[in-house]
Amino acid sequence: NCEYILIHVVESTNALMYGKESGDLETDEDKNKLENYCKQIQDIGYFCSIQLGYGSAAKSIATIVNETGCNLVVMAPHGHKGLKDLLFGTVLDKVRHGIKLPFIIA
Repeated sequence: NCEYILIHVVESTNALMYGKESGDLETDEDKNKLENYCKQIQDIGYFCSIQLGYGSAAKSIATIVNETGCNLVVMAPHGHKGLKDLLFGTVLDKVRHGIKLPFIIA
């Protein structure tokens, strides 16, 4: 009886500046991909919805999670390594500190 919420954050320049009103090609493509993944999940009998965030990935993900009343967050590492992650931290770390519920790194 659970619902899967697929979250993606658009980080294009337009998304950073205009948020939901960005209306750029990247946003449309990202939304279409999420809708396709969601439909595949629904086709095998699960409840699924999508949420698009805009701008900062960590802040947007944490906000969506906190607003939707999720019970569990499952994330995969994005694949960045090295100096940037050392200096600024990873999205995973920032999300983990922005939510108060169980968190699984897959």
